[in-house]
Amino acid sequence: MAAMVVGNTQLRATATAAIQRQVRAGRVRPLAVSSVESLTIRRQVPSVAEVGIPGYEVDGGYAVLARGRMPKRLVERIYAVVVNALTRHTRGKIRIRRVLANGVFPNDFSKIIERDLRK
Repeated sequence: MAAMVVGNTQLRATATAAIQRQVRAGRVRPLAVSSVESLTIRRQVPSVAEVGIPGYEVDGGYAVLARGRMPKRLVERIYAVVVNALTRHTRGKIRIRRVLANGVFPNDFSKIIERDLRK
């Protein structure tokens, strides 16, 4: 980020949470976000799809993964613990940094991974 702020780099793709201070200070200007939906950091920032590349989507994230043969009861228990950790208090702190925190059901997450692999 330092190279961008001093003008050695003209363009950079990075996490929105990492640039908020520079955006607020006016040192960098967000052109578009890679998620499907636009984002409000300091002002409305359109998605890449909205500015002319239909279908473009890149979302980063963290996942809790387990072995494929883990018993379903244990998967459900771990899922419950993780979702519980994402309480409203935690979500509020994360939302301040413009990061979306959510829990995805294990079966749904498997479908997301399969969909992304096909892309």
